Amino acid sequence: LSELWDPGSVTVVYVAPDSSYHRSVLEGDWVALLEASPKPVRYVFAVYAKDAERRFERMKALRDLVDEALAELDDDAAAWWRDRVVLLASAPDEMGWVAALGAPNVRRTDAYHDGERFIGFVLDPRQRIRPLGELVDWARSGVRLDWLALEAVDRLHQDAIVAAAEARTTEVVEVFGETAVGTGWGGSGVLAQATIPADLSRFEGLEIDLDLDCFHVEEGDNAGDLNCPEWDRLLHLDLCEAEDPSTCGVELGRWVSPYTKNGRWIHDISPLLPLLADDAGQGGARWFRFRSIDNYKTTVRLRFVDDDTRPRPLEAVPLFSGGQLHAETNDRYDQPVDVAVPSEASTVEVVAVATGHSFGKDTKNCAEFCDHQHTFSVGGVSATERHPEAGSGYGCQALVGEGDGVVANQYGSWPFGRGGWCPGAPAAPWRADVTGGVVPGAIASVDYAIAVDGGPYDPVWYEPSADSDDDDIWNGDGVHPPGIWVPEVNLRSWLVSFAAPVDPSGGDTDAGP
Repeated sequence: LSELWDPGSVTVVYVAPDSSYHRSVLEGDWVALLEASPKPVRYVFAVYAKDAERRFERMKALRDLVDEALAELDDDAAAWWRDRVVLLASAPDEMGWVAALGAPNVRRTDAYHDGERFIGFVLDPRQRIRPLGELVDWARSGVRLDWLALEAVDRLHQDAIVAAAEARTTEVVEVFGETAVGTGWGGSGVLAQATIPADLSRFEGLEIDLDLDCFHVEEGDNAGDLNCPEWDRLLHLDLCEAEDPSTCGVELGRWVSPYTKNGRWIHDISPLLPLLADDAGQGGARWFRFRSIDNYKTTVRLRFVDDDTRPRPLEAVPLFSGGQLHAETNDRYDQPVDVAVPSEASTVEVVAVATGHSFGKDTKNCAEFCDHQHTFSVGGVSATERHPEAGSGYGCQALVGEGDGVVANQYGSWPFGRGGWCPGAPAAPWRADVTGGVVPGAIASVDYAIAVDGGPYDPVWYEPSADSDDDDIWNGDGVHPPGIWVPEVNLRSWLVSFAAPVDPSGGDTDAGP
Protein backbone atom coordinates (compact mmCIF):
# COMPACT_ATOMS: atom_id res chain seq x y z
CA LEU A 1 0.00 0.00 0.00
CA SER A 2 2.83 2.41 0.73
CA GLU A 3 4.20 1.88 -2.78
CA LEU A 4 0.79 2.67 -4.31
CA TRP A 5 0.01 5.67 -2.13
CA ASP A 6 -0.46 9.14 -3.60
CA PRO A 7 -1.41 12.12 -1.42
CA GLY A 8 -5.07 12.94 -1.93
CA SER A 9 -5.87 9.59 -3.52
CA VAL A 10 -8.07 6.67 -2.54
CA THR A 11 -7.09 3.01 -2.59
CA VAL A 12 -9.82 0.36 -2.82
CA VAL A 13 -8.77 -3.14 -1.76
CA TYR A 14 -10.98 -6.10 -2.69
CA VAL A 15 -9.84 -9.64 -1.79
CA ALA A 16 -12.71 -11.96 -2.69
CA PRO A 17 -13.52 -15.44 -1.39
CA ASP A 18 -14.87 -18.08 -3.76
CA SER A 19 -18.57 -17.36 -3.18
CA SER A 20 -21.36 -16.86 -5.71
CA TYR A 21 -21.82 -13.24 -4.65
CA HIS A 22 -18.18 -12.28 -5.20
CA ARG A 23 -17.90 -14.27 -8.43
CA SER A 24 -20.90 -12.34 -9.77
CA VAL A 25 -19.37 -9.03 -8.76
CA LEU A 26 -16.00 -9.71 -10.38
CA GLU A 27 -17.67 -10.93 -13.58
CA GLY A 28 -19.45 -7.58 -13.91
CA ASP A 29 -18.95 -4.62 -16.24
CA TRP A 30 -15.31 -3.57 -15.92
CA VAL A 31 -15.61 -0.85 -18.55
CA ALA A 32 -18.46 0.72 -16.58
CA LEU A 33 -16.37 0.55 -13.40
CA LEU A 34 -13.39 2.33 -14.93
CA GLU A 35 -15.54 4.94 -16.67
CA ALA A 36 -17.36 5.71 -13.40
CA SER A 37 -14.19 5.94 -11.32
CA PRO A 38 -12.62 9.26 -10.30
CA LYS A 39 -9.00 9.51 -11.37
CA PRO A 40 -7.45 9.73 -7.88
CA VAL A 41 -8.18 6.05 -7.14
CA ARG A 42 -6.29 2.79 -7.31
CA TYR A 43 -7.86 -0.65 -7.16
CA VAL A 44 -6.18 -3.71 -5.67
CA PHE A 45 -7.85 -7.04 -6.46
CA ALA A 46 -7.05 -10.56 -5.35
CA VAL A 47 -8.96 -13.78 -4.91
CA TYR A 48 -8.55 -16.83 -2.77
CA ALA A 49 -9.89 -20.39 -2.82
CA LYS A 50 -9.40 -23.62 -0.96
CA ASP A 51 -6.72 -24.92 -3.31
CA ALA A 52 -4.01 -23.28 -5.42
CA GLU A 53 -5.33 -24.56 -8.77
CA ARG A 54 -8.75 -23.02 -8.21
CA ARG A 55 -7.17 -19.76 -7.08
CA PHE A 56 -5.05 -19.69 -10.25
CA GLU A 57 -8.13 -20.24 -12.44
CA ARG A 58 -10.00 -17.39 -10.76
CA MET A 59 -7.04 -15.02 -10.99
CA LYS A 60 -6.44 -15.77 -14.68
CA ALA A 61 -10.13 -15.18 -15.45
CA LEU A 62 -9.96 -11.88 -13.54
CA ARG A 63 -6.88 -10.78 -15.51
CA ASP A 64 -8.62 -11.61 -18.80
CA LEU A 65 -11.66 -9.53 -17.84
CA VAL A 66 -9.48 -6.52 -16.99
CA ASP A 67 -7.49 -6.86 -20.23
CA GLU A 68 -10.70 -7.01 -22.26
CA ALA A 69 -11.98 -3.85 -20.58
CA LEU A 70 -8.74 -1.96 -21.16
CA ALA A 71 -8.87 -2.91 -24.85
CA GLU A 72 -12.26 -1.18 -25.13
CA LEU A 73 -10.98 2.14 -23.74
CA ASP A 74 -9.19 4.82 -25.73
CA ASP A 75 -5.40 4.81 -25.51
CA ASP A 76 -5.07 7.50 -22.84
CA ALA A 77 -7.69 5.96 -20.57
CA ALA A 78 -6.22 2.48 -21.03
CA ALA A 79 -2.74 3.72 -20.13
CA TRP A 80 -4.06 5.47 -17.04
CA TRP A 81 -5.99 2.50 -15.66
CA ARG A 82 -3.39 -0.09 -16.63
CA ASP A 83 -1.18 1.36 -13.88
CA ARG A 84 -4.01 1.84 -11.39
CA VAL A 85 -5.73 -1.55 -11.44
CA VAL A 86 -3.43 -3.86 -9.48
CA LEU A 87 -3.97 -7.61 -9.52
CA LEU A 88 -2.25 -9.61 -6.79
CA ALA A 89 -1.16 -13.01 -8.07
CA SER A 90 -2.38 -14.60 -4.85
CA ALA A 91 -3.67 -13.66 -1.45
CA PRO A 92 -1.15 -14.59 1.26
CA ASP A 93 -2.27 -16.96 3.97
CA GLU A 94 -1.42 -14.49 6.72
CA MET A 95 -2.50 -10.89 6.18
CA GLY A 96 -2.04 -9.42 9.66
CA TRP A 97 -4.33 -6.51 10.49
CA VAL A 98 -5.86 -6.68 7.00
CA ALA A 99 -7.26 -10.15 7.65
CA ALA A 100 -8.67 -8.93 10.97
CA LEU A 101 -10.89 -6.43 9.18
CA GLY A 102 -13.17 -9.09 7.77
CA ALA A 103 -16.66 -8.13 6.69
CA PRO A 104 -18.22 -4.81 7.73
CA ASN A 105 -20.52 -6.69 10.07
CA VAL A 106 -20.21 -10.17 11.55
CA ARG A 107 -23.87 -10.90 10.83
CA ARG A 108 -23.20 -10.53 7.11
CA THR A 109 -20.28 -12.93 6.81
CA ASP A 110 -22.22 -16.13 6.08
CA ALA A 111 -24.90 -14.42 4.00
CA TYR A 112 -22.53 -13.02 1.39
CA HIS A 113 -19.27 -14.88 1.67
CA ASP A 114 -20.14 -18.57 2.15
CA GLY A 115 -18.55 -18.49 5.57
CA GLU A 116 -15.20 -17.18 4.25
CA ARG A 117 -13.79 -13.89 5.47
CA PHE A 118 -14.19 -11.11 2.94
CA ILE A 119 -11.32 -8.63 2.98
CA GLY A 120 -12.37 -5.32 1.53
CA PHE A 121 -11.71 -1.74 2.56
CA VAL A 122 -11.03 1.79 1.36
CA LEU A 123 -7.94 3.74 2.32
CA ASP A 124 -9.15 7.35 2.18
CA PRO A 125 -7.10 10.52 1.49
CA ARG A 126 -6.42 10.87 5.24
CA GLN A 127 -5.24 7.23 5.39
CA ARG A 128 -8.25 6.14 7.39
CA ILE A 129 -9.61 2.63 6.87
CA ARG A 130 -13.28 2.28 5.91
CA PRO A 131 -14.95 -1.08 5.15
CA LEU A 132 -16.38 -1.81 1.74
CA GLY A 133 -20.13 -2.22 1.45
CA GLU A 134 -22.57 -4.30 -0.53
CA LEU A 135 -22.75 -3.99 -4.31
CA VAL A 136 -26.37 -5.10 -4.74
CA ASP A 137 -28.63 -3.05 -7.01
CA TRP A 138 -31.95 -3.24 -5.19
CA ALA A 139 -33.85 -1.67 -8.08
CA ARG A 140 -32.74 -4.34 -10.57
CA SER A 141 -32.05 -7.33 -8.30
CA GLY A 142 -28.45 -7.80 -9.40
CA VAL A 143 -24.91 -6.89 -8.41
CA ARG A 144 -22.99 -3.89 -9.75
CA LEU A 145 -19.23 -3.96 -10.10
CA ASP A 146 -19.32 -0.34 -11.25
CA TRP A 147 -20.75 0.68 -7.86
CA LEU A 148 -17.33 -0.07 -6.42
CA ALA A 149 -16.43 3.33 -7.87
CA LEU A 150 -18.96 4.89 -5.47
CA GLU A 151 -16.67 3.93 -2.60
CA ALA A 152 -13.97 6.20 -4.01
CA VAL A 153 -16.46 8.95 -4.89
CA ASP A 154 -17.84 8.83 -1.33
CA ARG A 155 -14.41 8.98 0.34
CA LEU A 156 -13.13 11.82 -1.86
CA HIS A 157 -16.32 13.82 -1.31
CA GLN A 158 -16.21 13.38 2.45
CA ASP A 159 -12.56 14.42 2.55
CA ALA A 160 -13.41 17.58 0.59
CA ILE A 161 -16.31 18.35 2.96
CA VAL A 162 -14.10 17.97 6.03
CA ALA A 163 -11.27 20.03 4.54
CA ALA A 164 -13.64 22.85 3.56
CA ALA A 165 -15.27 22.87 7.01
CA GLU A 166 -11.92 22.98 8.76
CA ALA A 167 -10.87 25.91 6.59
CA ARG A 168 -13.96 28.05 7.28
CA THR A 169 -14.65 27.11 10.90
CA THR A 170 -13.68 29.72 13.47
CA GLU A 171 -14.42 27.76 16.64
CA VAL A 172 -15.28 24.11 17.34
CA VAL A 173 -17.15 22.77 20.39
CA GLU A 174 -17.20 19.01 21.01
CA VAL A 175 -20.52 17.93 22.49
CA PHE A 176 -20.04 14.15 22.46
CA GLY A 177 -16.69 12.40 22.08
CA GLU A 178 -16.75 8.73 20.96
CA THR A 179 -19.79 8.24 23.19
CA ALA A 180 -21.93 5.10 23.26
CA VAL A 181 -25.40 6.45 22.42
CA GLY A 182 -27.70 3.45 21.94
CA THR A 183 -30.54 3.33 24.46
CA GLY A 184 -32.97 0.94 22.72
CA TRP A 185 -36.62 1.56 21.87
CA GLY A 186 -37.60 2.82 25.33
CA GLY A 187 -34.54 4.98 25.98
CA SER A 188 -34.67 8.74 26.46
CA GLY A 189 -31.25 9.45 24.95
CA VAL A 190 -27.78 10.32 26.22
CA LEU A 191 -27.05 13.72 27.78
CA ALA A 192 -23.89 15.83 27.69
CA GLN A 193 -22.97 19.37 28.65
CA ALA A 194 -20.86 21.65 26.46
CA THR A 195 -19.83 25.30 26.66
CA ILE A 196 -20.98 27.50 23.80
CA PRO A 197 -18.92 30.61 22.90
CA ALA A 198 -20.06 33.53 25.04
CA ASP A 199 -20.44 36.13 22.29
CA LEU A 200 -22.67 34.42 19.75
CA SER A 201 -23.24 37.69 17.88
CA ARG A 202 -19.82 37.37 16.25
CA PHE A 203 -20.88 34.26 14.32
CA GLU A 204 -22.94 34.04 11.14
CA GLY A 205 -22.80 30.29 10.64
CA LEU A 206 -23.31 27.04 12.55
CA GLU A 207 -22.64 23.50 11.33
CA ILE A 208 -23.05 20.07 12.91
CA ASP A 209 -20.23 17.55 12.47
CA LEU A 210 -21.37 13.99 13.23
CA ASP A 211 -18.90 11.10 13.15
CA LEU A 212 -20.91 7.90 13.52
CA ASP A 213 -18.62 4.93 14.05
CA CYS A 214 -19.21 1.29 14.94
CA PHE A 215 -17.85 -0.68 17.86
CA HIS A 216 -15.27 -3.34 17.03
CA VAL A 217 -15.62 -6.99 17.95
CA GLU A 218 -12.92 -7.50 20.56
CA GLU A 219 -12.71 -11.29 20.88
CA GLY A 220 -13.39 -14.53 19.04
CA ASP A 221 -13.15 -15.57 15.40
CA ASN A 222 -14.62 -12.25 14.26
CA ALA A 223 -12.25 -10.02 16.23
CA GLY A 224 -11.58 -6.85 14.30
CA ASP A 225 -14.94 -6.74 12.54
CA LEU A 226 -17.13 -3.67 12.84
CA ASN A 227 -20.34 -4.50 14.63
CA CYS A 228 -22.43 -1.96 12.73
CA PRO A 229 -26.19 -1.82 13.43
CA GLU A 230 -28.29 -3.21 10.61
CA TRP A 231 -31.17 -0.75 10.21
CA ASP A 232 -31.81 2.81 9.05
CA ARG A 233 -32.86 4.58 12.23
CA LEU A 234 -33.63 8.21 13.01
CA LEU A 235 -30.93 10.01 15.00
CA HIS A 236 -31.48 13.34 16.75
CA LEU A 237 -29.42 16.03 18.48
CA ASP A 238 -31.59 18.07 20.85
CA LEU A 239 -30.97 21.19 22.91
CA CYS A 240 -32.08 20.93 26.54
CA GLU A 241 -32.93 23.44 29.24
CA ALA A 242 -31.35 21.35 31.99
CA GLU A 243 -29.86 17.94 32.77
CA ASP A 244 -33.27 16.40 32.27
CA PRO A 245 -34.52 14.61 29.11
CA SER A 246 -37.99 16.09 29.59
CA THR A 247 -36.54 19.57 28.89
CA CYS A 248 -34.97 18.61 25.54
CA GLY A 249 -37.63 20.08 23.30
CA VAL A 250 -35.52 21.77 20.61
CA GLU A 251 -34.17 19.61 17.78
CA LEU A 252 -30.93 20.94 16.28
CA GLY A 253 -29.97 18.02 14.03
CA ARG A 254 -31.56 14.98 12.42
CA TRP A 255 -29.97 12.12 10.52
CA VAL A 256 -30.86 8.61 9.36
CA SER A 257 -28.23 5.98 10.10
CA PRO A 258 -26.82 3.83 7.27
CA TYR A 259 -27.52 0.14 6.90
CA THR A 260 -24.57 -1.71 8.47
CA LYS A 261 -21.97 0.99 7.80
CA ASN A 262 -20.43 3.99 9.50
CA GLY A 263 -20.21 7.55 8.23
CA ARG A 264 -19.41 11.19 8.83
CA TRP A 265 -21.39 14.26 7.79
CA ILE A 266 -21.06 18.01 8.24
CA HIS A 267 -24.17 20.00 7.43
CA ASP A 268 -25.28 23.60 7.81
CA ILE A 269 -27.84 24.60 10.45
CA SER A 270 -26.96 28.33 10.50
CA PRO A 271 -30.61 29.48 10.76
CA LEU A 272 -30.84 27.70 14.13
CA LEU A 273 -27.84 29.48 15.65
CA PRO A 274 -30.06 31.85 17.74
CA LEU A 275 -31.55 28.84 19.55
CA LEU A 276 -28.25 28.42 21.41
CA ALA A 277 -28.44 31.89 22.97
CA ASP A 278 -29.88 32.71 26.39
CA ASP A 279 -32.33 35.55 27.02
CA ALA A 280 -29.45 38.03 26.86
CA GLY A 281 -28.24 36.65 23.52
CA GLN A 282 -25.17 35.02 25.04
CA GLY A 283 -23.69 31.53 25.01
CA GLY A 284 -22.39 29.53 27.97
CA ALA A 285 -22.98 26.04 29.37
CA ARG A 286 -25.70 24.11 27.54
CA TRP A 287 -27.13 20.62 27.85
CA PHE A 288 -27.59 18.44 24.77
CA ARG A 289 -29.19 15.08 24.11
CA PHE A 290 -28.39 12.53 21.41
CA ARG A 291 -31.12 10.02 20.63
CA SER A 292 -30.39 6.68 18.95
CA ILE A 293 -32.07 3.31 19.26
CA ASP A 294 -28.94 1.49 18.09
CA ASN A 295 -25.51 1.82 19.63
CA TYR A 296 -22.79 3.77 17.84
CA LYS A 297 -19.48 5.30 18.91
CA THR A 298 -20.57 8.87 18.35
CA THR A 299 -18.70 12.16 18.11
CA VAL A 300 -20.67 15.39 17.68
CA ARG A 301 -19.06 18.77 17.15
CA LEU A 302 -20.63 22.19 16.68
CA ARG A 303 -18.67 24.29 14.20
CA PHE A 304 -19.08 28.07 14.44
CA VAL A 305 -18.34 30.24 11.41
CA ASP A 306 -17.34 33.91 11.60
CA ASP A 307 -17.96 35.32 8.12
CA ASP A 308 -19.29 38.86 8.01
CA THR A 309 -20.08 38.60 4.30
CA ARG A 310 -23.02 36.37 5.28
CA PRO A 311 -26.30 37.51 6.88
CA ARG A 312 -26.39 36.87 10.64
CA PRO A 313 -29.42 34.99 12.03
CA LEU A 314 -31.20 37.11 14.64
CA GLU A 315 -33.95 34.82 15.89
CA ALA A 316 -35.67 31.54 15.00
CA VAL A 317 -39.34 31.30 16.01
CA PRO A 318 -41.02 27.85 15.96
CA LEU A 319 -43.91 27.45 13.51
CA PHE A 320 -45.54 24.06 12.86
CA SER A 321 -44.77 20.46 13.81
CA GLY A 322 -45.80 17.19 12.21
CA GLY A 323 -47.72 14.07 13.07
CA GLN A 324 -49.77 11.30 11.52
CA LEU A 325 -50.77 11.71 7.89
CA HIS A 326 -54.44 11.15 7.01
CA ALA A 327 -57.54 12.84 5.57
CA GLU A 328 -57.90 15.29 8.49
CA THR A 329 -54.21 16.18 8.86
CA ASN A 330 -54.64 19.78 7.68
CA ASP A 331 -57.30 20.39 10.36
CA ARG A 332 -54.39 20.65 12.79
CA TYR A 333 -53.12 23.68 10.87
CA ASP A 334 -56.31 25.73 10.53
CA GLN A 335 -54.84 28.65 12.49
CA PRO A 336 -51.81 30.72 11.37
CA VAL A 337 -48.82 31.36 13.60
CA ASP A 338 -48.13 35.03 14.28
CA VAL A 339 -44.50 36.12 14.55
CA ALA A 340 -43.13 39.56 15.48
CA VAL A 341 -40.42 40.26 12.90
CA PRO A 342 -37.42 42.21 14.30
CA SER A 343 -37.14 45.74 12.98
CA GLU A 344 -33.51 45.16 11.98
CA ALA A 345 -34.33 42.12 9.84
CA SER A 346 -33.13 42.40 6.25
CA THR A 347 -34.02 38.84 5.20
CA VAL A 348 -36.66 36.43 6.50
CA GLU A 349 -36.78 32.71 5.71
CA VAL A 350 -39.00 29.75 6.40
CA VAL A 351 -36.76 26.90 7.54
CA ALA A 352 -38.06 23.34 7.82
CA VAL A 353 -36.96 19.74 8.29
CA ALA A 354 -39.65 17.34 7.04
CA THR A 355 -39.08 13.59 6.80
CA GLY A 356 -41.78 11.04 5.93
CA HIS A 357 -41.93 7.63 7.60
CA SER A 358 -43.79 4.32 7.36
CA PHE A 359 -44.71 2.43 4.19
CA GLY A 360 -46.84 -0.44 3.03
CA LYS A 361 -49.94 0.74 4.90
CA ASP A 362 -51.67 2.67 2.12
CA THR A 363 -51.75 2.55 -1.66
CA LYS A 364 -49.46 5.58 -2.07
CA ASN A 365 -46.82 3.98 0.17
CA CYS A 366 -46.67 7.03 2.41
CA ALA A 367 -44.89 8.70 3.90
CA GLU A 368 -41.43 7.23 3.20
CA PHE A 369 -41.99 6.65 -0.51
CA CYS A 370 -44.57 9.29 -1.47
CA ASP A 371 -44.11 12.91 -2.53
CA HIS A 372 -45.42 14.90 0.42
CA GLN A 373 -45.36 18.67 -0.10
CA HIS A 374 -45.27 21.39 2.54
CA THR A 375 -46.54 24.88 1.66
CA PHE A 376 -45.81 27.87 3.88
CA SER A 377 -47.55 31.18 3.12
CA VAL A 378 -46.89 34.60 4.60
CA GLY A 379 -48.12 37.97 3.33
CA GLY A 380 -49.00 36.67 -0.11
CA VAL A 381 -45.65 34.86 -0.57
CA SER A 382 -45.78 31.07 -0.69
CA ALA A 383 -43.01 28.49 -0.78
CA THR A 384 -43.37 24.71 -1.12
CA GLU A 385 -40.93 21.97 -0.19
CA ARG A 386 -41.37 18.95 -2.47
CA HIS A 387 -39.94 15.42 -2.59
CA PRO A 388 -40.31 14.23 -6.20
CA GLU A 389 -37.49 11.71 -5.73
CA ALA A 390 -39.59 9.68 -3.26
CA GLY A 391 -40.19 6.17 -4.59
CA SER A 392 -37.58 6.39 -7.36
CA GLY A 393 -35.15 3.52 -7.76
CA TYR A 394 -31.97 5.58 -7.45
CA GLY A 395 -33.00 8.82 -5.70
CA CYS A 396 -30.58 8.31 -2.79
CA GLN A 397 -27.87 6.54 -4.78
CA ALA A 398 -27.62 9.62 -7.00
CA LEU A 399 -26.61 11.71 -3.96
CA VAL A 400 -23.37 9.84 -3.28
CA GLY A 401 -20.68 12.49 -3.72
CA GLU A 402 -23.25 15.31 -3.83
CA GLY A 403 -24.28 17.92 -1.25
CA ASP A 404 -24.10 16.67 2.32
CA GLY A 405 -23.36 13.17 1.02
CA VAL A 406 -24.97 9.73 1.24
CA VAL A 407 -22.98 6.71 2.44
CA ALA A 408 -22.34 4.45 -0.55
CA ASN A 409 -23.12 0.76 -0.85
CA GLN A 410 -25.02 0.14 2.36
CA TYR A 411 -26.33 -3.30 3.33
CA GLY A 412 -29.99 -2.57 2.63
CA SER A 413 -32.40 -0.74 0.33
CA TRP A 414 -30.35 2.45 0.44
CA PRO A 415 -30.55 3.43 -3.29
CA PHE A 416 -34.31 4.17 -3.27
CA GLY A 417 -35.43 7.80 -3.11
CA ARG A 418 -37.27 8.78 0.07
CA GLY A 419 -39.58 11.55 1.19
CA GLY A 420 -37.16 14.05 2.70
CA TRP A 421 -34.30 11.77 3.75
CA CYS A 422 -31.87 9.05 2.75
CA PRO A 423 -30.30 6.25 4.78
CA GLY A 424 -26.80 7.31 5.77
CA ALA A 425 -27.34 11.07 5.43
CA PRO A 426 -28.39 14.14 7.39
CA ALA A 427 -31.88 15.60 7.01
CA ALA A 428 -30.60 19.11 6.33
CA PRO A 429 -32.88 22.14 6.78
CA TRP A 430 -34.85 23.32 3.74
CA ARG A 431 -34.83 27.10 3.39
CA ALA A 432 -37.14 29.49 1.50
CA ASP A 433 -36.87 33.29 1.30
CA VAL A 434 -40.20 34.93 2.22
CA THR A 435 -38.84 38.44 2.81
CA GLY A 436 -41.32 39.90 0.33
CA GLY A 437 -44.23 38.80 2.52
CA VAL A 438 -43.14 40.43 5.79
CA VAL A 439 -42.63 43.94 7.16
CA PRO A 440 -39.71 44.42 9.59
CA GLY A 441 -41.01 45.56 12.97
CA ALA A 442 -44.52 44.21 12.29
CA ILE A 443 -46.43 40.93 12.84
CA ALA A 444 -46.20 38.25 10.17
CA SER A 445 -48.92 35.58 9.99
CA VAL A 446 -47.68 32.25 8.65
CA ASP A 447 -50.03 29.58 7.25
CA TYR A 448 -49.15 25.97 6.48
CA ALA A 449 -50.71 23.04 4.63
CA ILE A 450 -49.52 19.57 3.63
CA ALA A 451 -50.40 17.73 0.41
CA VAL A 452 -49.46 14.46 -1.27
CA ASP A 453 -48.81 14.42 -5.02
CA GLY A 454 -50.15 17.96 -5.29
CA GLY A 455 -53.51 17.53 -3.60
CA PRO A 456 -55.30 16.71 -0.35
CA TYR A 457 -54.32 13.36 1.08
CA ASP A 458 -57.15 10.89 1.61
CA PRO A 459 -55.37 7.56 2.00
CA VAL A 460 -56.73 4.25 0.81
CA TRP A 461 -55.63 1.73 3.41
CA TYR A 462 -54.67 -1.82 2.61
CA GLU A 463 -57.18 -4.30 4.00
CA PRO A 464 -55.89 -7.21 6.09
CA SER A 465 -55.93 -10.64 4.53
CA ALA A 466 -58.25 -13.30 5.94
CA ASP A 467 -55.42 -14.93 7.88
CA SER A 468 -53.81 -11.69 9.03
CA ASP A 469 -52.98 -11.11 12.68
CA ASP A 470 -53.00 -7.33 12.17
CA ASP A 471 -56.67 -6.65 12.95
CA ASP A 472 -55.57 -4.49 15.87
CA ILE A 473 -53.69 -2.26 13.40
CA TRP A 474 -55.93 -2.22 10.32
CA ASN A 475 -59.60 -1.42 10.29
CA GLY A 476 -59.94 0.12 6.82
CA ASP A 477 -62.83 2.42 7.66
CA GLY A 478 -61.52 5.04 10.08
CA VAL A 479 -59.52 8.23 9.77
CA HIS A 480 -56.42 6.09 10.04
CA PRO A 481 -55.64 2.60 11.32
CA PRO A 482 -55.02 2.52 15.05
CA GLY A 483 -51.69 1.36 16.40
CA ILE A 484 -48.13 2.07 15.31
CA TRP A 485 -46.29 2.48 12.01
CA VAL A 486 -49.04 4.50 10.34
CA PRO A 487 -47.87 7.14 7.83
CA GLU A 488 -46.49 10.23 9.49
CA VAL A 489 -44.36 13.27 8.74
CA ASN A 490 -41.74 14.36 11.27
CA LEU A 491 -41.83 18.14 10.77
CA ARG A 492 -40.00 20.96 12.54
CA SER A 493 -40.24 24.48 11.13
CA TRP A 494 -39.21 28.02 12.04
CA LEU A 495 -39.47 31.59 10.80
CA VAL A 496 -35.92 32.94 10.87
CA SER A 497 -34.92 36.60 10.62
CA PHE A 498 -31.45 37.68 9.49
CA ALA A 499 -29.47 40.90 9.81
CA ALA A 500 -27.76 42.26 6.72
CA PRO A 501 -24.10 41.28 6.19
CA VAL A 502 -21.61 43.61 7.83
CA ASP A 503 -19.40 43.36 4.75
CA PRO A 504 -21.65 42.66 1.74
CA SER A 505 -18.75 43.29 -0.65
CA GLY A 506 -17.04 40.14 0.51
CA GLY A 507 -14.10 42.08 1.89
CA ASP A 508 -13.21 43.98 -1.30
CA THR A 509 -12.39 47.34 0.32
CA ASP A 510 -11.10 48.78 -2.97
CA ALA A 511 -14.41 48.43 -4.78
CA GLY A 512 -15.15 52.18 -4.62
CA PRO A 513 -18.32 53.98 -3.49
